[in-house]
Amino acid sequence: MVKRVGFVIGAVLIVALAGIAFYFLQLTAPVGVSQSVPLAPTLVVPAAATQAAAAAAAGFPPRTPRPGFPPGGFRRGTPPPGGFPPGGGPGGGAGPVSTSPPAAPTLAAAGSAQVYRVDATHSKVSYNANETFLQDFAGHATGKVTTVGTTQAIAGDILVDRANPAASQVGEIVVDISQFQSDTAMRDNAIRRQWLESAKYPLATFKATALTGLPAAWPLGTAVRFQIMGDLTVHATTQQVTWDATATLDGNTLHVQATTNVQISQFGMHAPQLPMLTVEDPVTLTLDLVATVPGA
Repeated sequence: MVKRVGFVIGAVLIVALAGIAFYFLQLTAPVGVSQSVPLAPTLVVPAAATQAAAAAAAGFPPRTPRPGFPPGGFRRGTPPPGGFPPGGGPGGGAGPVSTSPPAAPTLAAAGSAQVYRVDATHSKVSYNANETFLQDFAGHATGKVTTVGTTQAIAGDILVDRANPAASQVGEIVVDISQFQSDTAMRDNAIRRQWLESAKYPLATFKATALTGLPAAWPLGTAVRFQIMGDLTVHATTQQVTWDATATLDGNTLHVQATTNVQISQFGMHAPQLPMLTVEDPVTLTLDLVATVPGA
């Protein structure tokens, strides 16, 4: 009896071990993998008429081409007739930019004072900003550079009283800052579209409130140094600034150079901080003005 039980147990163990061995061999056996590309059902692109009919059946109104655009639109990167507008095109341009000087309030001569009107064709406004490129980008090598942007879109009057220089005045100066141009169109478009939003706020104005440091006499051909205090409005934000100015009077022509330092953050904006570059908050503004006697 005992031998029979032992025989049965041994047979069960042998069967179990054989089953385990077979299962292990099934798990570890190599599996063939197809090397061919799978196939999928193909679709047929319907003709334009069929597409229009399908759209109408689905309740969509027919597409009406926009004026100046061919049916179906332009392919990406293909310019429309006449080319892209200045600052436009693929990549998110800022749209057309005016090339005309702005208008500014005029002053009138009184007593011994003479009006000099800014000549935009010989004047310019510029900004100097320090940028640090963290990698080679848009033609700039890694490192720190000073970027300069300029525009001639400026207007304004200056009243000079040679007999009493302290009575001289600087009228409202208006600059179209959307016309700033640097050495990179990509930067200019970004300034117009995002950083300065000058496409939305194109005009910057300066209204002088006081002139200090003027001499008792204003001789011809001699550089006169003084300060101009007033309110600078940029991006719909106004801040008080002081310009260090030098002016030289030469008959019917007045030459003025004035500089001031401002913080971008003071005008409700942030200095750009991008993966490829950073811009410092302080910016230097410079006026290089040539003003002449109207009608002279």
